[in-house]
Amino acid sequence: MKVRNLLILLLVLLIIASSAFVVINGVSFGVKEFRPMKAISLGLDLTGGVYIVYQAADPSIDDLDTKIEGAMKIFRTRLDDKGFTEATITRQGADRIRVEVPINKTSAIQDPSAIVDFIATPAHLVFKDSDGNVVVEGEDLISATAASDSSGQYVVNFEMNEKAATAFAVATQKAVANNNDYISIVLDNVEISRPNVNSVIPNGKGYIEGNFTLESAQELAMQIESGALPLELKVLEQQSISSTLGDEALEKSIYAGIIGFIVLMIFMIVVYRLPGLAADIALCAYTTIVLFLLALFQIQLTLPGIAGIILGIGMAVDANVVIFSRFKEEYRAGKSLRAALKTGFSKAATAITDSNVTTMIAAIVLAMFGTGSIKGFAYTLALSIVISLISALLITQGVMRLLMNIFPKQTGLYLRKGKEQTAEAEGGAE
Repeated sequence: MKVRNLLILLLVLLIIASSAFVVINGVSFGVKEFRPMKAISLGLDLTGGVYIVYQAADPSIDDLDTKIEGAMKIFRTRLDDKGFTEATITRQGADRIRVEVPINKTSAIQDPSAIVDFIATPAHLVFKDSDGNVVVEGEDLISATAASDSSGQYVVNFEMNEKAATAFAVATQKAVANNNDYISIVLDNVEISRPNVNSVIPNGKGYIEGNFTLESAQELAMQIESGALPLELKVLEQQSISSTLGDEALEKSIYAGIIGFIVLMIFMIVVYRLPGLAADIALCAYTTIVLFLLALFQIQLTLPGIAGIILGIGMAVDANVVIFSRFKEEYRAGKSLRAALKTGFSKAATAITDSNVTTMIAAIVLAMFGTGSIKGFAYTLALSIVISLISALLITQGVMRLLMNIFPKQTGLYLRKGKEQTAEAEGGAE
């Protein structure tokens, strides 16, 4: 019986150690690689970079939501074209856009000011005829909206100013005469549409038809409008963090975390003995699972996020302390080790769950209404709460049961002698 439980315990340790190794170092299968740590994106405070918060100059303009979404898509395109594929673009409230751009040694642009400049530069939209001649500039466009025609098909309506309408009438007349030739729409040197001209458009008001869905029509309308920049944005907040400071923050955070984790594990063993060892094993499993889930759900890791993980470790330790206190109380009441363990976990579970639920509510509120690094803290805290609860109530209890099957009568390995009332390991109330 002891040998069987010892083998199970060793198997559990092997699984946790192997999982931790794979999560941290990764593993290769021929040409394929599985490296979870590389999938964890780091925030600006860990990598260095720049963040800018834009706000609509006039929040009362019509169709603000559509225009904000259009601006975000243009920002995404412009950043991707420059190689900043890890940049994040999020909406804050009703009229703000937050752009976070990490800068490292391989970035094409190292100057944060230059990044701000090219993001804020209006997108260049032009209408060209089939010969490549520019017919209308984006600045001459008044509006572009998704709509449906009389047959229920989705189209994109557009309107130009009086100056552009004259040039566009000439171009459409030429296209119609040339067997319904096309006029292409080009955004930042990328062709986004090439509709054929079916009739002359004399007043600058026309529509683009095709096999549009509502989403595709809205997307094209937003792309067309982005060249005209009907939504004026102003910089509300801007901050740069050097990559050196980011690297130092990450290095110091990892170093401090490792030292704190080791000290905590030693403390738990010294004070709580075998129960402390069980808690340490559960904490190792907790850390491994949290890192894996961060990579799986692609949660951006920031300094506040690391704080959320460490807070989760503290909550897991606190839960174990509560459990061990209940365990000692039940043993003092005359129960055997196994009975005290079962009752102690049962009584502690309610208090631990209640405390974790209240913290989870706070994390959810922060995730819903927070911005930037506050969201990162909320996400990692919520994740840590769930995993710490599982590690304390399930993993610690399972390891403790295995240890009690291996050392069933050695009370001194579980409780300090002289401080507990004597009770026979096999006697007492069950």
